[in-house]
Amino acid sequence: MAERVIGFVSKQVRINAAKLDLGTSLFHDLGIDGDDAVDFFKAFSDEFQTDLSELDLRKHFGAEGWTSSGFFLRLLSRLRITNNEELKPVPICLSDLVKAAEARKWIQPL
Repeated sequence: MAERVIGFVSKQVRINAAKLDLGTSLFHDLGIDGDDAVDFFKAFSDEFQTDLSELDLRKHFGAEGWTSSGFFLRLLSRLRITNNEELKPVPICLSDLVKAAEARKWIQPL
């Protein structure tokens, strides 16, 4: 299943599969975020017949047009509107996708 998931991700993000491994993070390593994450997981669900109803994308990705690191995070942190830790997305790695594909349902990353 790992090879199939890596092949799927490779095709979706147009990157050579040899550059991917099970520790590759969708957000941090591949830059998947916002609406792209929604589209990615729709395609993933269709491809692997996986129930993603338990997946809350807000915990893992920012909104479209919002950078989860950089100027806005520093500004919000300084203004004490929120703390920086609250805005850091929980990483989803390819290994998490493999687990979900095998179980045919979303399993929260640890």
